[in-house]
Amino acid sequence: MKPALPGQPRRTPRSFELDPQAPLWQLATRQPIAFTGDEKFYFFSRNLGQGDTMSISLMVEPESAANTFPITRMPKTGNAGWGIRLSATGDVAFRIGTHEKYREVVAVQAYRSGQPTWITCVYDRGEARLYIDGQLKQVAAGFPESPKDVTAPGRLGANSGVYEAVGDVTLLAATPGISTKGRYVNYRGKLSDVRIYNRVLAESEIPTSGADHSR
Repeated sequence: MKPALPGQPRRTPRSFELDPQAPLWQLATRQPIAFTGDEKFYFFSRNLGQGDTMSISLMVEPESAANTFPITRMPKTGNAGWGIRLSATGDVAFRIGTHEKYREVVAVQAYRSGQPTWITCVYDRGEARLYIDGQLKQVAAGFPESPKDVTAPGRLGANSGVYEAVGDVTLLAATPGISTKGRYVNYRGKLSDVRIYNRVLAESEIPTSGADHSR
């Protein structure tokens, strides 16, 4: 960007184009990141999830089952935001909305402590889909909530103190009988191959159990 020095030839600028199929944000594609349950986290850009479609894919390997959000961008109030929630009973949920007003699709007892699990969440114009190890577990349509929040910080890792629930929240899940009551804690365990897209992943792109997407 700086001008050439006297006698130095001027460089021809190169074109720059984004691959529309590539993730807008990715992390830990070569090695997993270990979280210890402290306040360690990674921010990600506010431009993620700003269209009518988005996809999130990552591998979780928690040390123990707990009520936690390993990744989320979800304000306390309003109806726009998103997050991936794990429960102390082994459930995985894809949440659209905020802690005050939201809806979820839930896969019951979908992960175990110490076991790598691929989680892929897809939002497509009001429809949410949740895949576990490449298998479609839950789908629901007609979401009035949206992932299009631009206010809350996106965080991977520590989330317990940032997104406290507002009041007494009632879960509106695709699977009935799921309870989210209980204190949220920071994620403890490994996260790897985190990828976020502003598009819908094709079925062939959904990671499966044992897949290696390292670059």
